[in-house]
Amino acid sequence: MKALLLAVSAAALAATLPASASATSLSYGNQFTNACYEAAVMKRANDSSFAMCNTALTREASTRGDQRVAVLVNRGILRMVARDSKGALSDFDHALALDPTQSEAWLGKAIEHWKAGDSANAIAFADRAIRLRTLKPELAYLIRGLANEERGRVKAAYADLKRARELAPDWSRPKEELARYRVVRR
Repeated sequence: MKALLLAVSAAALAATLPASASATSLSYGNQFTNACYEAAVMKRANDSSFAMCNTALTREASTRGDQRVAVLVNRGILRMVARDSKGALSDFDHALALDPTQSEAWLGKAIEHWKAGDSANAIAFADRAIRLRTLKPELAYLIRGLANEERGRVKAAYADLKRARELAPDWSRPKEELARYRVVRR
């Protein structure tokens, strides 16, 4: 079965920071893989959703690398929603071990590292997600901008936040972050 990768709009982001990257992989004829995907899209991190993802990994996605990677990313997203950073990072790392070009896993790692105060790795991982064409570049630019700001790189932070706003003009978070800036021409 061929996995169909779909761009999924992120749900409204939490007040502090987004809880997820983009869900990936809808597969025809794979009940548990699809249930895991749908749970990630809906940000439904409950025991049933985790059970579906685990079953997908053991029964449906065990022989197909692309499906396995997608289920790992989706379960990682659910772990992010459940605030299980260690588990999310583990899933993203396993996905990247199978496919180092999985942009959503890099984005998830960027988010988790930024939330942990590791701005240097957040920047590096957001860069990788952008280069690999994440489905949510505006989120990657936001994370990179916030991490650059933490490192004292104000010009880079401003440019990243501006890019996030350009990519998602209706998203309020980049606008709110940019409102804190004051541009002074010299």
